[in-house]
Amino acid sequence: MTSTWTYSYPFLSGSNSLPLGMFPLRGFSVRMVQTNGPTLGNDLFRAEEQLANPPLLPFEVTTQTVMQVVNFADEGDGTTASPFGYFPNADAVPGLPPNSTHDNIAVEIFAYLQLTAGGHRFGAVSDDGFQIRSGAGLRDTSATVMGVRDGGTFTGTFDFVVEATGLYPVRCIWYENGGTANFQLFSVDPDNPAGRILLNDPTNPAGDVLVYQPIGVLSSASVSGPYTAAAGALIDPVNQTVTVPMSGSAQFYKMIAVNPVTLSNIHVVGSNVVFHYN
Repeated sequence: MTSTWTYSYPFLSGSNSLPLGMFPLRGFSVRMVQTNGPTLGNDLFRAEEQLANPPLLPFEVTTQTVMQVVNFADEGDGTTASPFGYFPNADAVPGLPPNSTHDNIAVEIFAYLQLTAGGHRFGAVSDDGFQIRSGAGLRDTSATVMGVRDGGTFTGTFDFVVEATGLYPVRCIWYENGGTANFQLFSVDPDNPAGRILLNDPTNPAGDVLVYQPIGVLSSASVSGPYTAAAGALIDPVNQTVTVPMSGSAQFYKMIAVNPVTLSNIHVVGSNVVFHYN
């Protein structure tokens, strides 16, 4: 008697990757929106409606930031009152104070992941659902879904295969309908299920998956450089604006992005410099 098994894994095409060294700034680009009122529904469709541009569901709270790891909790403040998942010291959900209402939130996360050729295993702890996908670009609607939970909580792993070593564009959505809210995203050693590392964890570089911001701001006091990360820069990808705290009598800026951008309409607002990019 002969038995045959066939396995199918999500496949990330090497043609969608960028070369290593393309981006200088580490981290995830994170956008959170929240709608007040009764819960809107426990599914990805609702989250996509909130995150659409323009939004198909109105929201009252929004924020944009950069996070080094994805380890969020509604009680997250560095000393999480109710530990969850596999990693301590969760961050607060961007834009929301700890222990406040976290109902009706949707979070969109963009990044480029440095992945080696071959098989990978990632894991997530998610309350409520999530989806992570990779395609020809950050907003590729036909991108390959690497892991998903639509309509409830999730604690588990998902496997995928990478064709060639490179930087792969990733879009991740996480949402909370009502009640407890938390989310962790990490890699898992296939030979050791307890070998878990938060993606981009700066305290655990051995075996870590490095993560790079898809767009960033560099600044220098001289037009010839050197240019370094602009401290405190806030990038609004929806309105395509950048807000940077003023520094010194003269400052020059560069944008790091996949495609060239043009900076325009530079002006001072209070103690900040604000400009547009397109």
